[in-house]
Amino acid sequence: MLTAYADESSDAKGERIFAVAGVMGTQEEWDALEIDWVRQTGGKIFHATDCESGYGNYKGISEEKRHREYESLTKILARTRMLGFGAIINIKDFKASGRFDLRDAPYFECFVSVVLRFVKLARIYIPKQQIVKFVFDINHNVRHNASYLYEEYLVKRKQYKEYTSYMDRKMGFATSEKIGIQVADLFSHEAMKYCDNLYFAENKKYTRKSIN
Repeated sequence: MLTAYADESSDAKGERIFAVAGVMGTQEEWDALEIDWVRQTGGKIFHATDCESGYGNYKGISEEKRHREYESLTKILARTRMLGFGAIINIKDFKASGRFDLRDAPYFECFVSVVLRFVKLARIYIPKQQIVKFVFDINHNVRHNASYLYEEYLVKRKQYKEYTSYMDRKMGFATSEKIGIQVADLFSHEAMKYCDNLYFAENKKYTRKSIN
């Protein structure tokens, strides 16, 4: 079985960009990453924004040390052979499209894209015929509807029958205590920042070192 952990991210005010992104790999790959990850964090719960800015578990830690840890965790992820994917929305354009009636519409738009992309990747994964178990960060505003969308729509709709044999019938949720969610937090933050800097921010910035 493959497991895909995913999380969401947006700009500080939630006005420009919204993303859902995740990382998928085998249990062996996740187990190997977890050893290195915990060794680097010392067991702290990692949040990308906290580590960058000195909030939460990273309050009182020097900027040099925080950024060195961020760099190390990024390299740990980059060294794996796991697959990552992010779905990004320009909030302004999305509102203009008339598809913004539902409060959490950007989340569900990105959610479906991420699920289907990982399932498509599972079809070409070696070895083949891998089932994907999806675990998303707990967001109580969307949890019920996300579960229904996955379990009653994506899994059962005939239009998705070519993918359903690769999808675990139930989706899961986890808190940031789960290393996979911490990894997804890092990946979604970087995916959001990359696109925001490149396309949406008023003051365009250079590509972040963590992307390179």
